[in-house]
Amino acid sequence: MSLKIISPKDDVIIFLKELKEVLTDPNFNVSEDLDILLKKK
Repeated sequence: MSLKIISPKDDVIIFLKELKEVLTDPNFNVSEDLDILLKKK
């Protein structure tokens, strides 16, 4: 099963800006606020 989403360039830019805001927020703690999920092929 393949899930593909193709978003317009402007939507991607907005998403990346919002992500940057979250990651650079002083209250953001990587060890508590970020979960990395590994995916096996």
